[in-house]
Amino acid sequence: MSWKRWSGLEMLRQTLRPMGALWSHRGEYANWLAIARLRSSFLSKATTALSLTTFALSNFTKLFVLLDIDPWRLRLIFCGALVFLIGYLLAAWRSPPEFKTATALDEIVSRMLVVSDFQFFKSRRWLATVLVEEIGTNRPRDLPRGYEDFLTERIAETAALQHWDEREAATLYYADLNLRQFVKPRSRYLALLFLGAGCLLLLIPTLDSIVRIVFGRTGG
Repeated sequence: MSWKRWSGLEMLRQTLRPMGALWSHRGEYANWLAIARLRSSFLSKATTALSLTTFALSNFTKLFVLLDIDPWRLRLIFCGALVFLIGYLLAAWRSPPEFKTATALDEIVSRMLVVSDFQFFKSRRWLATVLVEEIGTNRPRDLPRGYEDFLTERIAETAALQHWDEREAATLYYADLNLRQFVKPRSRYLALLFLGAGCLLLLIPTLDSIVRIVFGRTGG
């Protein structure tokens, strides 16, 4: 193999290495908790507002004549908002009820502890047992190591409890939610695809409008 060819392959390998690392950690940004944050984030609302305002600014002189408005940017804004809405609705429909809002796991656990008693704890422990069984038969490929074992250990350690214990309940709830955010992988990635594509479609006309404003360019 020539030196130039080896150098080219090495450069390609170095370029693809970060992508491989990103793929190996895909579960960190493709879980239901991360999707809920994206779905309900201020960024999504700000992106839409920025797209509309920059579009208006860059086309201010054209707005007096409707036919001079760039139609492709309007279409991208419309399509981006529509695609994002599809992802939003899909995530709201398919995500576990614990992840309907964008909050941290600690906050979810805290809310659960407020309404908890021993009967509630036992029902959540049963749900955790069912979850472990489901994960065991259909394990998501992006599930990080240790999450399933952690919940299994918590179920075993709390099996002998006969009274309410807030500390034990908190650790069980946390382990349960930590694992539950990785269920329904197909729906997760589909929702993430729609949300990401919607943001991208909204971002394209935004960047184009910013360039036009900064450099004083006008026209279609």
